[in-house]
Amino acid sequence: MRIRTLSFILLLSFTLSAYSQSLIDEQKAKRFVSLAEGALHEKNYDSALFYYLQADSICPSLMDATTYNNMAGVYYLLKQYDKAIYTCKKAINLDSINIKSYFNLAAAYTASDSLKKAIEVYNKIIALDSLQKDALFNMGTLYYKLKDYKNTVDSYIKVLDIDTNDSKIYVNIAIAYASMGNNDKLLEYMRIAAKMGDEEAQEFLSKTRKEW
Repeated sequence: MRIRTLSFILLLSFTLSAYSQSLIDEQKAKRFVSLAEGALHEKNYDSALFYYLQADSICPSLMDATTYNNMAGVYYLLKQYDKAIYTCKKAINLDSINIKSYFNLAAAYTASDSLKKAIEVYNKIIALDSLQKDALFNMGTLYYKLKDYKNTVDSYIKVLDIDTNDSKIYVNIAIAYASMGNNDKLLEYMRIAAKMGDEEAQEFLSKTRKEW
């Protein structure tokens, strides 16, 4: 019985010691996250990254999707896009419906010229929330960069299904149609934008001597 008692006491002591160390590590990590946020606010990105990495190494369980998103943002601002992508994915693993994480991931892919992967991410955003017009708009822009003008138009049209008040959408659709050689659609959408007061569309129609 005594042997069992001693064994139990030793085990309890070890458990309490580990628990105490865990609390200490958590407090240290919280302090590092706070320092990282302060450095980020001051636009001291190298220091912010250092503090985030310290927090992550000491107490990974403290890091949530928001913290990883901020850390990914620092990597992005430092133009370390591969690490930004990796960290965004860590945020998504913790919260798979966090729209911000997907937007950040798409931005990092775009910055690294992985445009098709960025489009895949925007499609995931639309699957989560079909009314995310910024995702549709960005997809249209990426499709245009890829010279996929049909999908450019399709993406922008879907934006109009959500919001018809942004004249720049009509201008972008017009430009895509121009790239496809469809001058009738070019003029149609430029005229809509011009009537909405869009100066770019008005200037274009004036220079080409077209009524609006």
